[in-house]
Amino acid sequence: MIVVTVILIFLIFLMSGIYQEMLRREALLLNATQSNASLYLADDFDDAWLGEFVNKNLTLNLNNTSGSNETSESVQIKVIIQPDWEVVEGTFEHFKDENFEALLIAVGVPFVVRNMIVGTTPTVHIEHVQKGDDYYYDIEGDYLADEDQAEVPEPEYQLLITTSTWMRSSEERVRPGYSFHKTDYDGSPSKNTYKFVSPRVLLHRKEKEKMNTDIIRKFDEEGFVMVQLRMGFLQDKLFIIADILDGLLFQICGSVRIGFSL
Repeated sequence: MIVVTVILIFLIFLMSGIYQEMLRREALLLNATQSNASLYLADDFDDAWLGEFVNKNLTLNLNNTSGSNETSESVQIKVIIQPDWEVVEGTFEHFKDENFEALLIAVGVPFVVRNMIVGTTPTVHIEHVQKGDDYYYDIEGDYLADEDQAEVPEPEYQLLITTSTWMRSSEERVRPGYSFHKTDYDGSPSKNTYKFVSPRVLLHRKEKEKMNTDIIRKFDEEGFVMVQLRMGFLQDKLFIIADILDGLLFQICGSVRIGFSL
């Protein structure tokens, strides 16, 4: 009887640890973003690159009537990128990990728990809710215009990212271009900003006291690849559209998109 009790206590303790690690993994997915083209940008995707990209591509000079594409030094109005909803919205099945297990090893996740995490197959559903729709409501919290983009026009929509696994489902509702603070599943605070840096590329920047994380999703007609830059690791995930999963399996396995070198 004592042996059975000890075994039960051990199993409860083990499952509790697994559950916490699953929550942390879902937090990585929930707070994430970006895909395919980002894989080729990942080496140089830092603050300097992002700042240059935003300044050159996401600004509009209202004083320029000459027809030139050059921006004025005196007036730069930031413009929110309009996403390509035809490829961004949808339900995506997780297909493949690259370098994710190495990341778990580096942060000290135990072997048994690590295998449980790697073996899960999350599903991600992405949609947007237009301002004025019944499902649109004001988000509570300290949403502020992102400092890096100066005066950003308020987006007329909210982005909903729902991540589901065999254990639970979680929904993140955000306003692109605006920063907000939250407490992550590990109990630590973070500042989070979602931005569309192109119609098919979504950046999620998570700023924490010990480290910052860039989570990048780039979308195309087949799905998206999510790249996470953290602690010197590049970790990417491939998702494909759930409705055409079977038809794309062979095609994606033979694609060079996953066989990139860094």
